[in-house]
Amino acid sequence: MIEFKLILKEESKIYYRFSAVGLNGEFVIDSKTSKISFIEVDGFLKDNEKEKSDLLYIAKKKIIENNFPESCIYATH
Repeated sequence: MIEFKLILKEESKIYYRFSAVGLNGEFVIDSKTSKISFIEVDGFLKDNEKEKSDLLYIAKKKIIENNFPESCIYATH
């Protein structure tokens, strides 16, 4: 399960905090370009590039799909 929580909106930049098994931190997504990038990543999987890439893909898809919600949960299993 991955939880996303909106923490700040600044023009087209929307900041979210995330929490998943082995990864947590923050990322920013640009609502105009859909570009997404990490601000901070921690957890025992923080050096696993595939896990981080998968998380950004899911975050981008679910958050845009749900029109940038205050919070969102994605069940991975």
